[in-house]
Amino acid sequence: MARESLSPQVKVLQQSGRSFPSSLFVMCSRDTHTSRYLLVWAVGILILKAFLDAARVPGGELNIAAWGTADQSTTYSIAYAQIALDGLSNTCSSTTRQNDPWWKLDLMKTYSVNRVTITNRPDCCESWINGAEIRVGNVSTNVSSNPVCAVVSTIPAGATYSYSCHGMEGRYVTVNIPGTSKGFLLCEVGVYVIFPGNSELLNNLA
Repeated sequence: MARESLSPQVKVLQQSGRSFPSSLFVMCSRDTHTSRYLLVWAVGILILKAFLDAARVPGGELNIAAWGTADQSTTYSIAYAQIALDGLSNTCSSTTRQNDPWWKLDLMKTYSVNRVTITNRPDCCESWINGAEIRVGNVSTNVSSNPVCAVVSTIPAGATYSYSCHGMEGRYVTVNIPGTSKGFLLCEVGVYVIFPGNSELLNNLA
């Protein structure tokens, strides 16, 4: 018997690492319309589970970076800003060489940010991140107007470093590098808030 092809939605569920009934995969491999509804349902379940996992531990953290929308000052080739939120440390967003490049994440609402993590590129250009400023605030038009959470001195190739923001409040998280003719890339960005103590998490699940 020929193996049934899987829809993109089913592949997403299988790659999530979570357990779902096998009958659902069979049904959705035959019905693309059903698979779309299943994907929406499953993503909601995964978000809720992550939220509850954090809630079980006092002071538990939740990475909400993927809840937002990313943008950057320029884009090199197809290295789009959103790639820094895809969960893969070997794919990176990148600007072209320019003056004062930046990457910005719109979280859609204001949060108290506990820390921000940055993953550097594993195979080259590790020094490009040196001197980057991490900012958290509510100004969207001028990336250098929001308060500085931390300044990146250096991150080894392929490493992930964490920077404490001590509950700084803001809707926008930006990473910018001051200077002329700078190249700028980010392979992964995490934005962590602490539950309980952040009512906006409940609003996002409502």
